[in-house]
Amino acid sequence: MAKRIVFDTQEAKEFTKVFAQLCSRRSAWSAWSDYITLTACSISVMVDHSPERFKERSSLLQTTMDRYTEEEIAQFDAMNTILMDGMTKNPHQDFLGRLYMSLDFGSTWHGQYFTPWEVSYMMAKMTLATNPKQAADKPYFSVCDNACGSGCLLIATAAAYTDLTRENGRYDQDVLFVGQDMDPVVAKMCYIQVSLLGCAGYVAVGNSLTAAVKGPDLFPSIGEGGELWFTPMWFTPVWQGRRDLAYLKAKLSS
Repeated sequence: MAKRIVFDTQEAKEFTKVFAQLCSRRSAWSAWSDYITLTACSISVMVDHSPERFKERSSLLQTTMDRYTEEEIAQFDAMNTILMDGMTKNPHQDFLGRLYMSLDFGSTWHGQYFTPWEVSYMMAKMTLATNPKQAADKPYFSVCDNACGSGCLLIATAAAYTDLTRENGRYDQDVLFVGQDMDPVVAKMCYIQVSLLGCAGYVAVGNSLTAAVKGPDLFPSIGEGGELWFTPMWFTPVWQGRRDLAYLKAKLSS
């Protein structure tokens, strides 16, 4: 039997205590998946006004909320406050991923086991040591994880880039973060965390073999059955300007 992950920071204990109250009338998994859906949809509808995505996620948000009382919705809000507080105090962590594994939600049947933070951070730091921004010959470089899980490698890249560049680099402007996972719950966990950290990019939900992300990195599309979740930073003037410039260059060269 695999050793259970222990996550016992103060924020983790507070989060788990509130979460336990939501499990009195439903399974822990139902409460967790609904919490992730509510949080991800709440972020998306605030910034992504693509008619199709906005309509679908607004409906999903309302449908999920209708299953809970006002008191329970307040508990979801409290969990989000704890999440944001924990990630603000320590951005060098995969907060939701550690919670997910500590609550024993990982699917051993599918070989689902999230990469430890220390390993992800080491990999990110080794990769970034080659100055990828300069190598890309662009004002930014992309980092992509096609089996992103809760986003540990993407989060570690943001942390390592900050540590390596000090005040000379800003990952919100210098890095395009792209993740994909076939598990919709963990993919949305990734989306929530990179959104809260101010990462620009998107997370795809779907099998990377049958619903792969296609097209240029600034103009992504996805195969049938897949979903794209764009972070708030994706819509800022810096990244919108880059998309406008890339579109203009493509038109002029055609």
